[in-house]
Amino acid sequence: MFTYKNWEKVCISFSNKGKCGKTAIEVLDKKNTDGFLIFKHDVETSPERALDIAKIESKYMHKGSYYVQAYLLDSDKNVRILKQIKELGHEVTYHHDVLDSCSGNFESAIQEFEKMLNKFRQNGFDVKTVCQHGNPIKNRIGYTSNRDLYFKVNRDLTLEVAKLAKDSKVNHFIFLSSMSVYGIDEGVITKSTKEQPKTAYGISKLEAESLLKSIESSDFKVAILRPPMVYGDGCKGNYNTLIHFAERFPFFPSIRNKRSMLFIDTLCEFVKDIINRNANGLFFPQNVEYSCTSNLVMDIAKKNGKTIMLLPFLNPLIRFLMICPGKIGIITKKAFGNLVYDSSMSK
Repeated sequence: MFTYKNWEKVCISFSNKGKCGKTAIEVLDKKNTDGFLIFKHDVETSPERALDIAKIESKYMHKGSYYVQAYLLDSDKNVRILKQIKELGHEVTYHHDVLDSCSGNFESAIQEFEKMLNKFRQNGFDVKTVCQHGNPIKNRIGYTSNRDLYFKVNRDLTLEVAKLAKDSKVNHFIFLSSMSVYGIDEGVITKSTKEQPKTAYGISKLEAESLLKSIESSDFKVAILRPPMVYGDGCKGNYNTLIHFAERFPFFPSIRNKRSMLFIDTLCEFVKDIINRNANGLFFPQNVEYSCTSNLVMDIAKKNGKTIMLLPFLNPLIRFLMICPGKIGIITKKAFGNLVYDSSMSK
């Protein structure tokens, strides 16, 4: 797949600079962490793709940590594939979601966590580090695990890794932030637009940016990227929703909107360029041209051998949903509203 080729370019670029990917446990144990990287992967659906990535990393002497959802161990085939990843020198460990799966019952969550740990160990995976899965659409009552998770991972863990990198004499740190730091659903973002995040995700990303800037120095450059929605094969989130729609329905609204989007290949090339130039500062990568949601869905359908019709008579319904309060309005605006970076910001 083309994303593998671009990931290989990134691995080569790091190797050429003498930077080696380490597992999370190696870094925590402080084993050979001079000039290190942490390649962290969440394995939620496809161990096969994870193995492909693991082989690329291993080819260039990189190691990574692969956090696997426990249900994947129910398949003997998956276990064999994950063991191949481990044999390449990578860390295979637990990507847990126990508090959500137990609906906030901490006692049940702890019991499930221990049960799944044993499941990993019985299959030959010695769990030393874990990573919690974040589910942004989970309806929680009586607990706020996702909000806590956002700040612990996006802010606190980012700073912790950055400090460790700086102490290990790493001189360049790249942070993927988000367009969400602006907190707006529609409009044009310019260089003068103030950051006013509304969600825990956006707030935690902006706070992480601030903390990273506070430790930046001439010997430790920080590059912060605020990409819009990233799309392409293997991408998750909103793009996956469009794929599912394009594959299952023969029609779609004919909305002529404009969205800043970023093709995954373009993002990989952008990161590679940042590395090669040892660049620092704030960056706003996006495609040269703005995208239209309806056209994007048509392209996805065509790529998958499907035919989809754009129906203008659905547009009034979409416009009504966009002004609805709550999640319906937010989701519809994300899909069909106009939200772009001013083109001059990405030159």
